[in-house]
Amino acid sequence: DEPGEPGRGGDTPRRRGQVARPPVGAPHGAPGPRRRPDDLGPVWKALSSEVRREMLDALRDGPLATGEIALLFPELTRFAVMQHLKVLIRANLVVTRKEGRIRTNFLNPVPIQQIYERWMSNYEALWAGMLTDLKSAAEDPSPTAETQTRPKPRTMNPRDN
Repeated sequence: DEPGEPGRGGDTPRRRGQVARPPVGAPHGAPGPRRRPDDLGPVWKALSSEVRREMLDALRDGPLATGEIALLFPELTRFAVMQHLKVLIRANLVVTRKEGRIRTNFLNPVPIQQIYERWMSNYEALWAGMLTDLKSAAEDPSPTAETQTRPKPRTMNPRDN
């Protein structure tokens, strides 16, 4: 467990001589949580910034040199742009190729697809089914048995029920 190591409780640097503690509720000496191979935490962190999302949008149109990206964000220093790019690179959302002094940045859409597959597609069928049922219910002119036998609403006074 190294200081500054993402996902291992090391995002905060430790002081000299400070010992890493197990997670709260874990037996003494138990290892901390392990990152799963499909852990998308760094991707979510990268996507949490509006600036980084705008950088990804710019890279969607094609690869750009770091200097070209810096020109797209005049409100940021070049150093700030490079720090944002570092977060995107760590999340594997951006891959780079260096030729001489020029570093070219390319969008890698794979982590975004993984998020879609992990979070969106699981709920897609559920919502599609619910919306289809809602549409059918809205278009059906006859009242359903459910609406005809709706129970009387309960009140807060127990004598009324």
